[in-house]
Amino acid sequence: MTRWSLALLVLLAACRSGLDDSDYESQESFDLGLTPDGGEEAGLPGPDPFEPGEQRLSVGVFYEGGSSERVEIDNATAHMYLYDKTVSVEEVGEPLEGRLAHRLVHAGGDWWGMGVHWSSPRDLSGWVSLHVSFRSESLAEVEIGLNGAADDRHAVRASDYGYAADGEWHSLQIPLADFAARGLDLTAVTSPLSLGGPKAAAGDFVLIDNLYFDLTPGTTGTAGGGQRLSVGVFYEGDSTELVEIDNATAHLYLYDNTVSVQETDEALEGQTAHRLVHAGGDWWGMGVHWSEPRDLSGWAALHVSFRSESLGVIEVGMNGASDDRHFVLAADYGYAADGEWHSLAIPLADFAAKGLDLGAVTSPLSLTGPKAAAGDFVLVDGVYFSD
Repeated sequence: MTRWSLALLVLLAACRSGLDDSDYESQESFDLGLTPDGGEEAGLPGPDPFEPGEQRLSVGVFYEGGSSERVEIDNATAHMYLYDKTVSVEEVGEPLEGRLAHRLVHAGGDWWGMGVHWSSPRDLSGWVSLHVSFRSESLAEVEIGLNGAADDRHAVRASDYGYAADGEWHSLQIPLADFAARGLDLTAVTSPLSLGGPKAAAGDFVLIDNLYFDLTPGTTGTAGGGQRLSVGVFYEGDSTELVEIDNATAHLYLYDNTVSVQETDEALEGQTAHRLVHAGGDWWGMGVHWSEPRDLSGWAALHVSFRSESLGVIEVGMNGASDDRHFVLAADYGYAADGEWHSLAIPLADFAAKGLDLGAVTSPLSLTGPKAAAGDFVLVDGVYFSD
C-alpha cells in the first residue's frame, strides 16, 4: 500500500450558487393568484400553526396561515420570478398546511431556479429563522438562498437541514445566522427566498409549502438537530464529530498504486473535490483505515457524491474488526457515469445485512472498481455519516 496524506481543510465557506446573477426585469413574473389566510375552507393547520400574538413574517408565497406581518406579491414592489424559464409552478391539492401546496417542475435544462424579489431592501435582522417544507422523490439537491442589497446571493443546501428526496414532507428550520455567516447583510435583503438546483430530467419536481420567517431559534451548522461524522477526507462542511487523518491512528491508503488522487475546484460542496485517477491496471482501490475499531452503530447512513463519465462501476465498502470488507455498488443508489454529480445516501443497515459488525469498524470508507483505461477518473466529494 502507498500511504497518501490528505490535508483536511475545515472551513465554513460561503455556499456558491449555481445560479447566475439575473436581470430580474427580464425574467418571467409569476402570480400565484392565491388568497391566503382562510377562505371558505381554512385547510390544514400545518406542523406549527400560527397563534395570535406570535411574530411571523409571510413573504406572500407558499403559505396560507396567519402572520403578524405580510409582504404581498404585488408585481410592483414585490415579485416572484421564474429564472430563464428553467422551472414552472403548479398548484396541487397535496398541502402540508392550508389548502394547497405548489409543485416546482424542472424544465430539463442544466439548472433551475426561482425567487421572491423586492424592489427595495428590507431589514430582516429582527427575524431568527426561515421555515420551509419540501417533498420530492426526484430532486435531491435544492439550494435555498437570500440576496443582499447588491443582489449578492448566499445559499445553503436543504439536505443540511434534514431534507431528502424520499417522498416524505420535510419541514426545515434554517437560522438566518447561517446566511449571515456566508456574508449576507440581514439589514438589507432584496430577495428573502430563492430556490435552485442542478440539471435534472424534465418533469422532475419538488413540492413546497409552509414558508415563513419567525423568532424561533434553529440549529446552526448540521441543522435540524442532526449529527454528522466526518472521516477527515472528501468533505469541507460542518460536523459534530471529526476523525482526523493523522497518519498515526487514521490513514488514507492508495492500494498497490492502482489509483492516484488530485485536487480539483469542480466541487459539489466546499471549495475542492478530488479526482481519483485509474492507473490502468486490472482494478483500482483506496480507503480510509483506522488503527483501532470504532463503533458506528449509532450512525444511520453514509453519504458520498460521485461524478464521472468513464468509471461506471464503483464499489463502496466498509471493513470490520478483522479487516473483513463488505461493499455495495454505487449504481444501486443512483450513481451513473453520465458526467453529472450523484449524491448517494447509503443506509449502514445495508452493510450490516452483508455481514458487517457496525460496532467495530476499522475502515469507514473504501472505494474500488474493476479494470479501466489509464486516466479514467471519478470525482468524489461530500463524504460524511449522518444519524
